[in-house]
Amino acid sequence: MQPINIGRATSGGVFKGLFGNPVKERVVSEQYRAHIRKILESHPKEREWLKTQLSLGRPLFCPGCGIGSPTCHARILEAEL
Repeated sequence: MQPINIGRATSGGVFKGLFGNPVKERVVSEQYRAHIRKILESHPKEREWLKTQLSLGRPLFCPGCGIGSPTCHARILEAEL
């Protein structure tokens, strides 16, 4: 199953980088958690699409971390969904 890029727009992230981490950081901060909660609340169609894709088994990744990284902001997004 093809993975979903949730990186920034500059890296080709889905929905023009909507789910990308706006802060370049090595460890995902609470700031990102608060940011992604607001994004998920204000973009219900995109949130539901992403939830559906996850339920189909499509993995999330960002180009900075790669697929399956335990410290990627994709794990935070998965948990919030």
